[in-house]
Amino acid sequence: MAEDRLKERMDNAQEAEADPGRHHMEEAILATLATDPFDQDAIAHAARSVAWSRPDYKAIATALLESITEGITVDLVIIKDKLRTAGAKVEDAVLTGILNGEKAADVSIALAYIGKVNALDKYRDAHAAGMDYLKAVAKAKEAGGDIDAAFADLTGKVFDLATGK
Repeated sequence: MAEDRLKERMDNAQEAEADPGRHHMEEAILATLATDPFDQDAIAHAARSVAWSRPDYKAIATALLESITEGITVDLVIIKDKLRTAGAKVEDAVLTGILNGEKAADVSIALAYIGKVNALDKYRDAHAAGMDYLKAVAKAKEAGGDIDAAFADLTGKVFDLATGK
């Protein structure tokens, strides 16, 4: 009985969202990109900088951005065709929710979301660089090695983060 409940919980488990609210923001960005013909170029330019958190969002963004670049009016048939050609798997409910405009935001909000998503990525990158540095310091201390290499590596990573590389 307990094993059945455990198995059921495991089968229904979902991966936790790393940054709560990020998926909502990404869907709003995509929906605004898909449904706002007046400010599409501004949103498209900004959306190119986003590192999408899910492969389906990335695939949808790629299809939308290709359509906009080609001057094609965005619609469900065209986007599905682009996704199929790319071999991307996107649930119909996700795609429909984005393309029907129900998740769209005001352009200023969508642009703010792009800034916030990019900031979340910078925080994550900074945290990872810090953790790598701590590991390098511990390893150098354990081996009795030169700590200067860890400093140099950290300096390089911080410079890359600061300059957006």
